[in-house]
Amino acid sequence: DGDDPHARDILQHEFLRKYIHFAKTRKQPILTESAREFIANRYAEMRARQDDRTLPVTARSLETVIRLATAHAKARLSDTVEAEPDCETAMDILSFALYHENTNNVEGKVVPVVSDAGESDAGEEDMQREDETDERPSQ
Repeated sequence: DGDDPHARDILQHEFLRKYIHFAKTRKQPILTESAREFIANRYAEMRARQDDRTLPVTARSLETVIRLATAHAKARLSDTVEAEPDCETAMDILSFALYHENTNNVEGKVVPVVSDAGESDAGEEDMQREDETDERPSQ
């Protein structure tokens, strides 16, 4: 908010540096059973829904989710990696990276990412499909 001249002073650079150092060196969060189940289920869902047009979901993707969830737990200074919010956030990041999708956490729906031009990537694909349909000869 531009009205508060002190808003910028809430988190000083030095504080953030020390916070990150503390989180990285002092916290080694452990995956909870619910977090393991959450990751396994969501990974299986991603594998099942992948198709030839998307990047493949591999074991490396699974490792990435675990690393991201662990980093999120460290940032919270937690001793455990929880399904929510850690694994949920990690899966959102991976979905965004692979599919350019963002999960709407309020409703749990997948929302296409809107480009700088104001149109979503999915909208462009839909328009291309409509153009192809219009060009086909009628039977």
